[in-house]
Amino acid sequence: MPEMKTPILAQRRAPTPKSATIIPLAIAIVAAALFAALAVASAARANTPPAYAEICANGIAVPNPRANQGLLRDCAALLQAKHALAADPPLNWSANASIYDWEGVTIYELEGEDIPAENERTRVIWLHLRERGLTGVIPRALADLEHLHRIDFAHNRLSGSIPPELAGLEHLNTFVFRHNELTGRIPDEIGNPTHLWYVDLAHNRLTGSIPPQFEHLDRMSILNLEYNQLSGHIPSELGGMQFVRHLNLSHNRLTGSIPPELGNIGGLYGLSLSNNLLTGSVPPELANARSLTWLNISANQLTGNIPPELGTLNYSHGGYGMKRLDISDNRITGHIPPELGNLSRLEYLNIGANQLTGQIPTEFDNLANLIELYMGGNRFSGCIPPTLNRASVHDLERLSLPICGSAEPPAPCIACIYNEYGFHPAASRRPMKANDGRRIPAFTAP
Repeated sequence: MPEMKTPILAQRRAPTPKSATIIPLAIAIVAAALFAALAVASAARANTPPAYAEICANGIAVPNPRANQGLLRDCAALLQAKHALAADPPLNWSANASIYDWEGVTIYELEGEDIPAENERTRVIWLHLRERGLTGVIPRALADLEHLHRIDFAHNRLSGSIPPELAGLEHLNTFVFRHNELTGRIPDEIGNPTHLWYVDLAHNRLTGSIPPQFEHLDRMSILNLEYNQLSGHIPSELGGMQFVRHLNLSHNRLTGSIPPELGNIGGLYGLSLSNNLLTGSVPPELANARSLTWLNISANQLTGNIPPELGTLNYSHGGYGMKRLDISDNRITGHIPPELGNLSRLEYLNIGANQLTGQIPTEFDNLANLIELYMGGNRFSGCIPPTLNRASVHDLERLSLPICGSAEPPAPCIACIYNEYGFHPAASRRPMKANDGRRIPAFTAP
């Protein structure tokens, strides 16, 4: 039987009315225009130029941009910021790559009742561009990242001032720009973020005074402002930061006295105020900070006596107790209080280059854990307690005193390294480097 073929019915297509073609096209154009308008409006809310918002709405940089309006604004802000920055090698922030793959950018889906809409939940929360060869100024566009939690641009070559809008972002908890070339004042707005716990602006050229607004940061744990050109008094309001553990204001131009209110910080672990122009006496109230383990107030113009109250900082609970004490290179007078002999956990003690007199307390025989000891540059009499001669690094030979119970002088310090002038580090006002064996600062925040 011959194969039967299925007949092909030729159907004549009716001509399509022009209106049927134009209407869908018009709808598509209108929809595209509306979406572009939405992107522009979204950008306007964040003060971002519309061009960046339109670029980010290409469906590549931000997947499903209609459902991610918040991330769309963040994308636009970052592209605008990139325009103000130079990096070596260049940052890979581009509309031709997903924002999820952009270097140093962390995106997270937020939770909580404070998120106004579903399309606002996915946001940029972290920026980490440490040691990226960044130059230029800190872009103000970064302040448009409404939910930014952490920013770390340490070890770059950024210049200019800190944008107040960025320092005052509501959700910030980490603000790190150490080792840059920043100038100008620390914005007062830095006291606005209620969650801020880590601020590190060390090794810049910041000037002006320390904002008392830091008092409002009741979650602050680390505040490091060392190696700047800050001036004025240390605000007594800093004593209100109840949870700060590391406070470093060393190597600035701070004047006035040490605020006794700093002793109100119950959780204070390390305090460094060295290499400033501080005057007055050492506040005995510092001993109220029961967790204090490192105290460095060296290289100032402090006068008066060593407070005997410091000898109470031998708190054993949780392993606390004074381990490093440096009051060297000041104008401290009087005798060494015997109470310092109670600091049995002490590993580093430097009281050199002062105007101390009298005998070395026999209670110093209790300092069996001493590793480094500097006492030169004073006018002591009597003899040296034998335990002190066991310190690995010391300058006891400069005291020209015998060991107690013996006519012999102290054993020479084999591990000591002298500078090119033949003086021991404790008596030298020259800057000490951490890698040449000389005395290093007692505290440097991370």
